[in-house]
Amino acid sequence: MDQSKTLYEHLCQVNDPEIPVLSLHDMGILRSVAVLPKNDERFSKAMAVFTSEHLDASEENSALVYLITISPTYVGCPAMDRMEQDLREAMYVRQLPFVIEQQLQPSWTTDWITKEGRDKMEAYGIAPPVGASTDKRVLFAEPPKVNCPKCKSKDTKMLSLHGSTACKGQYVCTSCLEPFEYFKCL
Repeated sequence: MDQSKTLYEHLCQVNDPEIPVLSLHDMGILRSVAVLPKNDERFSKAMAVFTSEHLDASEENSALVYLITISPTYVGCPAMDRMEQDLREAMYVRQLPFVIEQQLQPSWTTDWITKEGRDKMEAYGIAPPVGASTDKRVLFAEPPKVNCPKCKSKDTKMLSLHGSTACKGQYVCTSCLEPFEYFKCL
C-alpha cells in the first residue's frame, strides 16, 4: 500500500477538538497527505528538524518528507492551532518528517463533511448542516428547517444564530423541548 495513503489513514484518527466524535477527515479538514519532492525548500527545512531529533545521518538520504494539507473551517478559526498540534503529535508517534500546510483556496465548506461525519454529528446531538453551501440562497435565506437530532422532529425553531462556536447556532425542538446545536451551512 502507498505510504502516503497509509499515513492518511493514520491521520484520520485525529479528532476535531470542538466536536471530539468527529475526525478531521470526517469534517473535511484533512485534505491530503503527499510526499514532498526533495528539491522543495520545505523538504530541507523539515529534514533539518527531524535529522537532529530522529534520524541517523545514514537514513537522511532515504527519508521521505510528507506534506499534510488541511483547510480551516474559516480563516481565523481558533481551533486550527490545536488541530495542527494534534497532527504533529500523530506524526511524532510515527517519527516521520513532515510539513503541515493550510490550504485556504478553495475555501472549506460544510459540503466536505462526510456522510459518516454527519451521522456521527447527529448521534452526538448536533444537527448536521441542511442544504448545500454551493447554493448561496441557503446562506442568506430564512433559518433552515432542522431536524431535532434527538427525536428527529422538524418542529424546531432557531433560538440564536450564534452557538458555542462560530460554526453553530442554537435551536430548540418544540416536540421534545430539547435544546440543541445546529452546525450551520457554510
